[in-house]
Amino acid sequence: MNERKNTLSEFISTAPEFQYSINLEYDFNSDTKIKNYILTSSAMEIIEQVLLSYNTFSNNTTRARILIGPYGKGKSHLVLVIASILYRRDTELFTGISSTMKEYKQELYDLTKSVINKSSRLLPVIISANSLSISQNLMLGLRKALIREGLDEIIPDTYFDAAVSMIDLWAKEYKSTYTKLETELNIPIKQLVQKLKEYDKSTYDLFTGIFPKLTSGSEFNPIQNKDVLDQYKSVIEKIKPLGYDGIFVIYDEFSKFLEASVDINSAMEIKLLQDIAEYCNRSGDNQLHIMLTSHKDIDNYVDKLPKEKVDAWKAVNERFKHVSINNLESQTYEIMSKAIIKENDKWNIFKKENETLFEDIAKMASRSQLFNEVEREIESKVVYGCYPLHP
Repeated sequence: MNERKNTLSEFISTAPEFQYSINLEYDFNSDTKIKNYILTSSAMEIIEQVLLSYNTFSNNTTRARILIGPYGKGKSHLVLVIASILYRRDTELFTGISSTMKEYKQELYDLTKSVINKSSRLLPVIISANSLSISQNLMLGLRKALIREGLDEIIPDTYFDAAVSMIDLWAKEYKSTYTKLETELNIPIKQLVQKLKEYDKSTYDLFTGIFPKLTSGSEFNPIQNKDVLDQYKSVIEKIKPLGYDGIFVIYDEFSKFLEASVDINSAMEIKLLQDIAEYCNRSGDNQLHIMLTSHKDIDNYVDKLPKEKVDAWKAVNERFKHVSINNLESQTYEIMSKAIIKENDKWNIFKKENETLFEDIAKMASRSQLFNEVEREIESKVVYGCYPLHP
């Protein structure tokens, strides 16, 4: 048994960097993840929808989507590929994907090629923060995206930034006020500042609550107090002259956010998501796109909430176009076979030496009627393609 395992390992291995899951932040610039992606017809249909909504010559103005699919269906990997097509300008990187598209649909191939060859692009904003606040997550994602692109000077001023600036001013020029702040707080000032930089609303409320005690009763009311959507609009206007057509927001694992906080989000937070979806679909040339990924429809997470919250979330749900990733059984076996790499010469010799055994396995698999969808391809896709897995 051990001898056979050693023999197989000489010519069978798993695909480089093959993993069970994708982390969008860590894998965003991974060429391997793009090159190794296995396109299915379901994935190509979704890609086409998004690219058409990016193409201003198209009548497709739907730019707010929720991508739904069970765990393990490759939602994050698909979104990574879409974001890369909209952002990265490297024809060679997409050679494998393009050839599959050409076989599937010439129009999709031509559309994808035209997008990749454009001089302008969309700025991907990846939302992967753990905060239970939608606004905080959106602002953190935007800040990280601008820093990643070297566009720090465009990071919008917010009331959080104004609070940090005020604390810095006290530290430099008003030592007594700074000392009073230390006395009033039950956390270190450094921690307060860090939380403000992370757009933590409860920390901001703590600061504004203490502010009157430090300033003879005056209220903290910074000019920069714009809402999140206005901040996104402002950034889009500023990055357009720099070669961007707009922003593509990816709210990955949105279902985890719903599971953790659907019952505690304020009406204002829920309305923000609704407003963003509405604006996306009428954003015109100043493009704003958003895609949420979820295991289930939003309705499935909110059905036990009070009626007013159910109604609010349903209003959000209706603003998003629902797209599902549904890989056919045959496509699943194709993906598995691509993940199991076989060195051709030794593999062909091994197949020849075990021809009778493989034929028996193929007959058994066919008689089992478990693979009716791929009946004509049981031998190539299931028996040989997925070996050393037994049907």
